[in-house]
Amino acid sequence: MLTAQANALNYNQSIPFEDFIRSVWLYMLSENNLKMGAVKLKSILSEMDILMLIGDEIELSDFS
Repeated sequence: MLTAQANALNYNQSIPFEDFIRSVWLYMLSENNLKMGAVKLKSILSEMDILMLIGDEIELSDFS
């Protein structure tokens, strides 16, 4: 995932997984290299579906 490669976010087990997933989504919406794809995704899926998709696809070890 490009978000993990940017090393902009780190997962900390003290925060709820859902909060981390939301921070990944917000990062995608704000990062110039990812924003266009995030907006396109938002036009196709609901935010809840996007968060579930990110949660399914994310490898927490990439954010450690």
